[in-house]
Amino acid sequence: SAVGNNLTVTSVAAQVAGDSLIFLKSAMPIAANGHVHYGRGYLIDARDRRRVTVTGKNNSEDVTTDAGTIDSAAFRYADQQPEADYAIDMASFQRFFAIAGRKNILLFSGTDPVADTSADTVSFSPISMFPQGVISDDSLLSLGNDLVFVSPDGVQSVGQIYDATHLNRSNLSEPIKEFLRGKLQDAATDQVIIWHYPRRSWLMLKVGDEIFSFNYSAYLGETGLTNVDQKTLRSPAGSWSQFDGKLARQNAYFVRQNGDLVCCGPNGRVYTFDVDGTWDDDGEAYKTEYASAWLTPSTPRKNVKMKQGIYIKPIFETGDDIRYRIEAIGGMDGLSRDVAIVSAQGDEQTIPQAQIPHVIGGSGIAQSKYSLRWRGEQVKIIITTEDSRGPDVISRFTIYANEFGARA
Repeated sequence: SAVGNNLTVTSVAAQVAGDSLIFLKSAMPIAANGHVHYGRGYLIDARDRRRVTVTGKNNSEDVTTDAGTIDSAAFRYADQQPEADYAIDMASFQRFFAIAGRKNILLFSGTDPVADTSADTVSFSPISMFPQGVISDDSLLSLGNDLVFVSPDGVQSVGQIYDATHLNRSNLSEPIKEFLRGKLQDAATDQVIIWHYPRRSWLMLKVGDEIFSFNYSAYLGETGLTNVDQKTLRSPAGSWSQFDGKLARQNAYFVRQNGDLVCCGPNGRVYTFDVDGTWDDDGEAYKTEYASAWLTPSTPRKNVKMKQGIYIKPIFETGDDIRYRIEAIGGMDGLSRDVAIVSAQGDEQTIPQAQIPHVIGGSGIAQSKYSLRWRGEQVKIIITTEDSRGPDVISRFTIYANEFGARA
C-alpha cells in the first residue's frame, strides 16, 4: 500500500529495563529582556533571571557554544554581587555594559564575554557596582555620556568625571526628590517607564498617571568645569516639568529614528506627540503652569535682606495673542502676593490690587514691564496659561526689586 511504502517501523525490542533516556532542548532561552552590546545579544532568562545568556558574534539566533553543543553560553549575574539579586534591565554606556537588578547595578568592561576559540581569552569583567537598583523593566537607559536609571531614591545618573577611569553618580531629581519618592513608592512597577526625547532634550519619566520631564539643555554661557585642577564638574543646568492629562495616561512610548514620539494609548489608539501646528491635547485645551524655585533677587550674591518687588519683565515667544497669569509669592510664609494678567502681544495690561502685609505705595507700567508687587526675603514666580493657541514659549523674565538693610 501507499502507507507501507512511506512508513518505516523501527523495532524497540532491544530496549531493556534500566536504559536511560536523553531529552534534548533548545538553547534559546525564554527572554524576559534583551539587549545588544558590541554585536552580541544578551538575554535575561525568564525562567531564571539570575542567568544571562549570550549569543554568538553578530548572530542573535546563535546561542550555542563554540564547541557546537546545544548548551548556551551564559554567565550568572547573581554570582557577581554580594546579594542574590536578579537581573531586570540592561543598557550600553559608552564602552561599558550595565546590568541592573533590584538592589545593585553592575558595570562590565570589555566587548567579548565568550571565547571564540580555545586560544582566545574572555575580555569581559565587572569593574564597578552601585548598591542601588532599578524599579522596573523600563528604568535604565543611556543618555549621551551618562547612564540614567530610576531607583527608589529618584532619577540617578552615572557619568565619567574628568576622564574615562573615574565614574560618579548623582541624583538628577534632587530638586523634586522628596515629592518623586512618594510617587515612586505608590506606583506599580509596570507604570514606571523612562525614555529619551532628543528633539526637545527631554528625559521623560512616567510614574502612574503623571510624567516628569527633565530638560537637560545647558543655559548659554555656562560651562561644565568649575575647577580643572581639582578635577571637579558642575552638573549641567536643567529643569523639571510635570505632565498629566492624556499624554501621561498612555501605556507605552516609542521614539522613532526621525525623532517622533509615538504614544500607545487605551482602546488600541496610537498618538503622535509634539505635532507642528497643534497646540491642544487631542482636541482638548490643557493648563500650562510654570513655577520657579524660591528666588533671592540680590547682588552681588544671595543674602537675607528684605526685598520689595516692583516690576517683572517677561519675554514671550508666541505666534498669537496669548494671555498669561503671573503671580508673585513673597516670602516662604506666602503672606505677600500679587497677580498680573498680561498679554503676550502687549495690548492688554491689567494690574489688580496687590495683597501685601505692608503698604509700599503704587507703581506704574514702563514699556514691557508689568507691575508686580511683593515683599519678602525670597519670591516665587508662577506663570499660568490655559490657551490652546501657539507656539508658546516663555524665554525668560527679569525681576525688579528694592533691597533694604541687613537683618539681624
